Amino acid sequence: MTDNLREKVNETAVELRGPYEFRAFTGCFPQQRCDVTEIFLIEKGAMTLTVDGKPYRVTAGEAALLPPGAIRSAHTALVPLLYQSLRFDTNAFLTGVHGNLRLLLPITAGKTTFPTVIRDAETMQAVKLLFEAARKQENAGSLFVTSYIYQLYGLLYRYHAPQVSAVPVTDSGMQEVLDYIDAHFTEPLSVAEISRQFGYAESHFCRRFKEVTGLTPVNYIRSLRMEMARRLLSEGGQSISEVAAICGFPDSSYFTRCFKKVYGKPPSFLINMGKN
Repeated sequence: MTDNLREKVNETAVELRGPYEFRAFTGCFPQQRCDVTEIFLIEKGAMTLTVDGKPYRVTAGEAALLPPGAIRSAHTALVPLLYQSLRFDTNAFLTGVHGNLRLLLPITAGKTTFPTVIRDAETMQAVKLLFEAARKQENAGSLFVTSYIYQLYGLLYRYHAPQVSAVPVTDSGMQEVLDYIDAHFTEPLSVAEISRQFGYAESHFCRRFKEVTGLTPVNYIRSLRMEMARRLLSEGGQSISEVAAICGFPDSSYFTRCFKKVYGKPPSFLINMGKN
C-alpha cells in the first residue's frame, strides 16, 4: 500500500457510543479506513472485499474480520447485497486477567493476525451469536456481546493462529513492576510513586510500560480493578459502594462511570441480575 494511496483514503472517524457499534448495510462502499476492529457478516449476495490492496471473496453465510487501521473497499456484481457490520475497540476488552492480556495484547499491538475470511462452522456460529446479541440491544446485550467477543477470539486462536508473536516482558525490572501492581492494585497507587520506587524516570516508565502491556499504567490498574469489581458484583452479597471501596476506587460515583464505560451497563445491572 503506497503512501499516495493512503493519502486518498476516505478516513472513517469511528466514535463508538459504547464498547461496540452494530449496523446493517446494503450495497458496496468506497475505499476507506476504520481505526477499530470490524466484522462483516454477509446475509445475502457476495462481495469482493479489498483489504490493504488484497482482494477477498466473501459470500452469504461467511464473515470477514478486519483489523484496526485496515484500508478496505467492497464491490459486488450480485444484487441485492445485504450484510451486517459490528465495530469494536479490542482495547476496551482488555482486562487484568492474565490470559486476556497475554492473548489480546498481541492483537492490539498488531503482532497477531487472523485470516480475513471466516468460513468454518464453529467460528461462524460464534460470529452469528455475537451479531444476534448486538442486534437485539437487550438490557444484558453488552454483557453477551463481551462474552461472545472473547469466545470468537478464543476460537480464532484455536483454529487460525498457531503462531503467535507475543509481546514479551524483556526486562526483569518491568516484570517486578507488574508483579507489584498485581499484588497492590486495590491500594492507592500513583504513577509517580511506582516510577520512583522502581528507579524509573516517570516519562520513561510510562513509555516502557505501554510498550510492554499496550496500556498506560493508569488504565492497566483500572482494568485490574474493573475485572475484580465485575466478579464481586456477579457473586453478589455486597453493595456498589462496598465493591468500589474493596477494588480501590475513590468513590462509588466514579466507579459507576468507569464500569458503565467498560461494560455498557451500570454496576446495579449486575446486582439486579443476581436477584432475579
